[in-house]
Amino acid sequence: MADFFNEDTPHGWLKRVIYKKYLQAYVAKILNFNLNVVLIDGFAGEGRYGSEWRNEIESYGSPLIMIMVVLQFYCNFIDRKNQQTIGSTWTNLHETAIRRFMEELTEEGEEVRRPELVGIGKTYIYLVENKPKNFKALRRNIQLYLGSFFRSDVELETSERDKSVVIQVRHPQFPITISISRVTFDEFQRERFHNSKTLTILDPFGYSHTPMQHVQEFVDQTSEVLISFMSGFVNRFCRKNPGSVAELYGIDRPSGNLEEFLRIVRDNAKGSTAENPKSCTKSYIEHMKRRTGSAYAQFYEMRGKRNNVIYHLIHFANHDKALEAMKETLNTCTQYEGVFKMTDYKVLVEGIPLELGNAQNEEELARTIFGEYCGKTVKLVDVKNFVFEHTPFVFRKNALKLLEKQTDPKIINVVDSRNSTEKRRKWTYPDWGDWKLTFRGSDT
Repeated sequence: MADFFNEDTPHGWLKRVIYKKYLQAYVAKILNFNLNVVLIDGFAGEGRYGSEWRNEIESYGSPLIMIMVVLQFYCNFIDRKNQQTIGSTWTNLHETAIRRFMEELTEEGEEVRRPELVGIGKTYIYLVENKPKNFKALRRNIQLYLGSFFRSDVELETSERDKSVVIQVRHPQFPITISISRVTFDEFQRERFHNSKTLTILDPFGYSHTPMQHVQEFVDQTSEVLISFMSGFVNRFCRKNPGSVAELYGIDRPSGNLEEFLRIVRDNAKGSTAENPKSCTKSYIEHMKRRTGSAYAQFYEMRGKRNNVIYHLIHFANHDKALEAMKETLNTCTQYEGVFKMTDYKVLVEGIPLELGNAQNEEELARTIFGEYCGKTVKLVDVKNFVFEHTPFVFRKNALKLLEKQTDPKIINVVDSRNSTEKRRKWTYPDWGDWKLTFRGSDT
């Protein structure tokens, strides 16, 4: 990892881990329901870093991460249908699994074609890259990557004046279409598909290329957005460039009252000025939710080698399952207990390894749940929703077990409101019941 960081940063690498983990959950959930997946990358770049082709999926840029995750899903789906096992690592998939499902030659040299997949959705990937150099490199990298697997099943269409490219995988068991557009993100108009769900990733180099007026078009009941919000820049430049910042927030251009505009953006930040970037982020979230009706938003803080806030990674969604999946992803990637954040400072300056894993303290979660529901009877689903929507924790049933199993139990009764004849095992909360939990009062 040290060699890789000579070319990258810990927070950049981690951001791509988050992309990978969430895309894996998202793609599987949608395609398995026979819905189509639409993936959009508004600032695609070249697709990879340097000249090497690495085995680690997170070593690539977001466009190739999208493609690799989708290929991985279709390989796993085919294996399940054929009752085969291909191994759990990306290296296995990269080197063996995909090749195994390509066309095979008979002794006469004729192609053996497998039937088209049924009961599974199609994938449409849209990549937006305005810089000619990056556009050309991105197109080539995708052609090279897909060409190593699909020798005769990749079809290329180029539009007039080379402004867009469509790469079509024609293999019947890999229904993937990739469109690359040489336009700016604010010029890009999304194509809507029937029976589909859309995830848009926005990773701009600054804050002036993602005006809310345009970003909001990618957030609705069937669409999610994961955006790198440059809160550090916003905090620094809202005085110097209030017009661009106002456009970012979807606010009418500020007039002479600059202090009022700053108050709106920073949302009355409390404490030291170090909290201003987070306040800028929270204010942005509130503006976006008001304009789109988005039900859920989670954010993850990224800090640089001086431990200064660089940006916040924000996820907007309208489905509780999306909230749950993203929070599971962010929880796995945090360096700190109880908050979603990481800093290059720990890795580069203090020499602390970046170890990904579940850093959650279940006892702290148990105390948080009891503090909210002390003396109350509530449904298990309400406890779960509270944890996901209003705490920095991920819901784990083990926290309930800790509360019920104590010498002086804090959960004093668990009943199934459906009156099922099936009995639960002690200290468990099965999915088959509609459980109600009674918490003891603080004075009991």
